[in-house]
Amino acid sequence: MARQELLERLADSHEIQIKKTLEDLEARIVSQISTLTEGADAVSTQIAIDLRTDLKRFIDETYRTTADTLVRDYDQIVKEFMEEFGGLDIPDKFKSLTKVDLLTINQLKFQQFAGFEDLAGRYLNEISSQVYQNAIAGKPFNDMVKDLRGLITGEVDRRGRPMSTYASQIAHDSVMQFDGQFTVYKSKEAGLDKFKYTGTLVGDSRPHCVTHLNKVYTEEQIRSIWQSSWAGKSEGDPFTVRGGYRCRHTWLPVADEFFDAEEPQDTPIQVPNIPRQTGRIKANQLQGIGYTTLIAKLDDTFTKNANDKRYVINPITKEPARIFKGSKIDDYGKTKITKIENRNSRRYGKETFEYSNEDYAAINLVVEELNDLAKKYNIQSIRGIKKVGGDRVVANMGDGVLGLNIKHIRLKSERNTRTTSKWKFGDDKSKRPFTVEQYFDDPLDRTRATLYHEFGHHLHQQMFVKNFKEYRNPKLEKDLIRIPYFKRKGASLYSDVNSKEWFCENFALFHMDKKDLVDPEWIKFFKENIENVKGI
Repeated sequence: MARQELLERLADSHEIQIKKTLEDLEARIVSQISTLTEGADAVSTQIAIDLRTDLKRFIDETYRTTADTLVRDYDQIVKEFMEEFGGLDIPDKFKSLTKVDLLTINQLKFQQFAGFEDLAGRYLNEISSQVYQNAIAGKPFNDMVKDLRGLITGEVDRRGRPMSTYASQIAHDSVMQFDGQFTVYKSKEAGLDKFKYTGTLVGDSRPHCVTHLNKVYTEEQIRSIWQSSWAGKSEGDPFTVRGGYRCRHTWLPVADEFFDAEEPQDTPIQVPNIPRQTGRIKANQLQGIGYTTLIAKLDDTFTKNANDKRYVINPITKEPARIFKGSKIDDYGKTKITKIENRNSRRYGKETFEYSNEDYAAINLVVEELNDLAKKYNIQSIRGIKKVGGDRVVANMGDGVLGLNIKHIRLKSERNTRTTSKWKFGDDKSKRPFTVEQYFDDPLDRTRATLYHEFGHHLHQQMFVKNFKEYRNPKLEKDLIRIPYFKRKGASLYSDVNSKEWFCENFALFHMDKKDLVDPEWIKFFKENIENVKGI
């Protein structure tokens, strides 16, 4: 489709142009500072103050000028749209642009330019402040230049990203947003309210886009779909935001007869088929899968799991129960993990983490194993995954939702390179590993151990629970508290924290065939308190 090709070409081209412009801006600023300092090792505060005027001029001559040029390109979008629009079965009077249309187009252009303008103002202040603060601190010239390059085209700014990242995102999204705004405006004018979701799928296309691509919906249906959530969703109107930031898809108006021939809205989602890998496979045996495939698969699984009637309802709110800190009802039935995460750590500073296709395969495999455990113990399967952060939290479990920390839950994470423990009962207790995952040398087994531990929490939180009162004070947890500390043994330091962690650490070891490290008291407790369990 010519229009879709044009949109993608413009979006990619505009990103390149804005990045080159920012490189020019950076070079001008560095050159001007060098000229003003006249070879001095540091910048004076007066120079820093006077530089603001130059900065505004440089931004006007480079960034703002380029932004104006990019917005003028949107006329090409209008032209291509009208050519396609003219082929629809609509009255001829709608097949050409009116004076009102031209005014609307100019208004929409201005709205998109305003996005560029806002960023220009923000970074004028950011850069000016950076130079001034460095001048006050007496920072050497070379260090100041390094900071400026980081702020404009480099790795970080005070919000975590350089100007080039935000600017290129705006350049891309403005193309698609202008198209979406004009599309819905002109379509409504012609009385069309049905749209086909079009575009190209890429490796990181969001589940929302994968699900709805090439399907036709009414405007009402589109806005209803928009009320749901998905990874990467951003705020705004569905016709302009579409799948979220950097989305390459758009809505195409279609005639009534085309709509009738299309699939209805309630067509079942086509969930990717991922062959089940059985047995205790190792990390090097994993068949990698893509992010989009994983999310679609897990979303389907969790949607079904969230509908399990055994999950307790709050009798007052009539909503699914939640009692754990940070828990949200919106987490139920959802897969809320990201492909890449950038964050500032108090301990380590700026860090970037990324899941690999093998990591996605590992998560999918272990979730399947956790579903098998849920069937074994006749309890509800977990109903969601979300991301958790921090340096210390590896994973958690609450209200049936599994939390994963991308920093740690990766096959090539720092945790998976630690020495494998050879500790056994009878050895010095102080030499125990911190958690039981260190008894396994394979990275996938270490991930398993962590997530099996979390499922242990799911078990004592949910088993034998039939109502909200029991949910707030589960039977298994009351029974665990009764086991005195001196009777409990654990093969990890973490098992000493409390009875629940003791239970979960032993649970992971037991189900991963490390029974020589399982506390006999745990086996006794399991036999006495958990019914209909095989293999005990």
